[in-house]
Amino acid sequence: MRGITKLILLVGINALALYLVSHYVPGVSVPADIPSLLMAAGILTALNVTLKPLLDALLAPINWITLGFTSFLISGLMISLLDKISDKVTINGPVPLLLCTVVIGLTNAICSQLLFLKS
Repeated sequence: MRGITKLILLVGINALALYLVSHYVPGVSVPADIPSLLMAAGILTALNVTLKPLLDALLAPINWITLGFTSFLISGLMISLLDKISDKVTINGPVPLLLCTVVIGLTNAICSQLLFLKS
């Protein structure tokens, strides 16, 4: 799959994940209008495409020792950064952040498998 098409699909998947989070996770506020939702999804996608691989590479030995738990923490950090960067997304506390990380991670994993985005 071409790069730009994959990025557009990733933004769409993240938009779906943020929409699900806003409706099913208490303590998380995500914009309901489509332009703001797509902007937040674009920011999350940009963080996941640029910063997350760098942190994954730097923390690979620790991730190996913790059997992948560090990768979950890095995903939570990306969502926390989205909360700090975007004034439209609000996450109130560590429990909503944890639930948000789980929902977004599962949504990304399921949709990526269904759309054959994993190589």
